[in-house]
Amino acid sequence: MTTQAPKHPSPAHCWWPSDLLELGIEIILWQVDWCVCRTLTFNRYPGIPTNGQDRASRLSLFLVCSIGFAALVALGIGLALQSG
Repeated sequence: MTTQAPKHPSPAHCWWPSDLLELGIEIILWQVDWCVCRTLTFNRYPGIPTNGQDRASRLSLFLVCSIGFAALVALGIGLALQSG
């Protein structure tokens, strides 16, 4: 039985803009904005666990990311106005 040396990753396995978009929106925004949405809706929405973005519907994913992003922008604007 012979063992083969590990293959180098092909260019298809490199980071592409679509992968970065998925990382940015589906993972980071979901994780942060899930907490924001749960806080704003008093722990009612979304009913999906924090690591369940793969099982979330597109509407749920859009709403969580939109509401959370808007809340974070509003928080940033509020902090900027307070400091200066």
